[in-house]
Amino acid sequence: MQCAKGVIYKYINDRIKERHENFNSNLIRDYADVHLNLKNETSSQDNYQVNSSFESITTFFTSGVDLISNALTWTILYMQEYPDVQNKCRDVLNEIYGHSNVYWSDRKNVPYIEAVIMEINRLSSNAGFTAPHTTEKETTLLGFTIPKKSVIRANLYSAHRDPKYWEEPHVFNPDRFLKDEKLIRNPAYMPFGIGPRKCVAHKMSELIQFVTFSNLVRRVSFEREDPNETHTFQPVYEQLTLRPMPFKTISTVL
Repeated sequence: MQCAKGVIYKYINDRIKERHENFNSNLIRDYADVHLNLKNETSSQDNYQVNSSFESITTFFTSGVDLISNALTWTILYMQEYPDVQNKCRDVLNEIYGHSNVYWSDRKNVPYIEAVIMEINRLSSNAGFTAPHTTEKETTLLGFTIPKKSVIRANLYSAHRDPKYWEEPHVFNPDRFLKDEKLIRNPAYMPFGIGPRKCVAHKMSELIQFVTFSNLVRRVSFEREDPNETHTFQPVYEQLTLRPMPFKTISTVL
C-alpha cells in the first residue's frame, strides 16, 4: 500500500511541476490550472496554501478512486445476491439503449438504475463517516455544547439505517427511491456528506459509478459461486471506507 501511494504521490508532484513550468493564465484547462491560477492571484499573507494543489488532487486519486472501486465492489455483491434486480436493470437498459453505450447524460431516462445505485450506496454507506471538520466557535446542538475546535464527523452509516427516515431500513429495496416511476430524494440520503464541504470527488464518483454499472450490467451477469451460500453484507472498516467481506462471484459475458 505504501509503495503504491509513493508512486501516486510522485506522479502527482511531477505533473504539478510540469503545470507550474507551462502555466498560462489565459488557458485554464482543468482543475489543476484553477488551483495554480488561484495561487498566483493570492498574496503570501493570505491563507491559500502552496501545497493545496497537491493535497486536493491527491484526494481525487486516493479517496476518490478508492471510494469508486469500493462502490463498484459493493454493486457486484448486491447484484449477485439480488438476481431479480440485476435482471430488471439489464432489461430496462436494453429496452431503451439496445446495443448502444450508456452515458452520464442518459441517467434522467433510467430512474430505476439510479434508484438501484442509491439503494446500494445507502446500505453499504461506502465512506462510513464524513471527513473530519472543526468547529470555529463554541456552539450548541440539540442541547449539547460543542466546544470550539472540536473535531466533528457525521456517522453516515447510522443516518442511512435510521428507522425515523427509512421504512424497513435493513431491507434492500430500490423502489423506496421511486414514486410514479420518478426518482425521489430522501433528506437522510447523504453518501458523500452534505453541504458545500461534502466529498470533493462526489460528482466524479457519481458519474463513474453510473456509467460503469450501466454498461457493465448489460454485458456481464454476476452470480454466486455457491448458489446455496448467502454472502454477508456486514462491512469491514478499512482505511476510510466500509468494504464488503471477501466474496467469490461467477462473471459471465453475455
